[in-house]
Amino acid sequence: MGIPPSLQQLLGYLCLEPESHCHRERVVEALWPDMGPEVGRRRLNTAVWRARALFGTGRDEVLQVSRSGTLRLDRCRIEVDVVEALLGLGEQNRGAAALGDHRALDLLAAGARIDPQDFLVGCCDDWACDARKHLEVSVLSALETLVHASTTPAKTIAWGELLLRRDPLREDMHRLLIRLYAETGRRPEALRQYETCQQVLRQELGVEPLVETALLAAAVRAGVPPLSPDVPDPALLMRELSAALAACRTAADQIERAITLFVRD
Repeated sequence: MGIPPSLQQLLGYLCLEPESHCHRERVVEALWPDMGPEVGRRRLNTAVWRARALFGTGRDEVLQVSRSGTLRLDRCRIEVDVVEALLGLGEQNRGAAALGDHRALDLLAAGARIDPQDFLVGCCDDWACDARKHLEVSVLSALETLVHASTTPAKTIAWGELLLRRDPLREDMHRLLIRLYAETGRRPEALRQYETCQQVLRQELGVEPLVETALLAAAVRAGVPPLSPDVPDPALLMRELSAALAACRTAADQIERAITLFVRD
């Protein structure tokens, strides 16, 4: 069923509203802000007429208009993917999923798989752009919850990879994947993940990976076990190790100079 763009915008706007209803004047202001009230109302009337022509009227109508001017979507007669996604991405489900609630995990997973940029493609109105941004933040938060709530390395890796596709600058997630790849015997993929992290940070931010990321990659490259992620403060530990390494190099230089002087004497 082909839905005209103006009707898509109206349905999209209403589905984002609490209980999927809103007064017609507010709808006009949101969808046609640069037009006069009369023109906006005419466009709204046309969109409502098209909705009734497509979906039916009377008791079966999907888009209902009350005498007071309130527009409402009948959620019993229409499935709205973005609303279901928002419900799945809700804070309550994120909290329950973090505690291992299987139903909450399923809802969160369904919402986390959506692409916010698919919502009303081509609509650049402020409310639609804000909705996509809100969805993007919710999806990233859901993905992070799923990463930490996963019970197997394979699931953790899968959610981590998806999160990095959405937010490639998350260096902590790059480190997690490097570690998991190495721990599951996928050393080449661990090293490629580090190279990807290095390339992204250089291109986007003009910086190198953090010391802990570089040391983790070095441990994988050398085939030695990486530091445990359960240490109280990995960043502080890495800095202390770097300082200790620098001190060892200084001591080695001093010893080498002393040996040289001794030989000369």
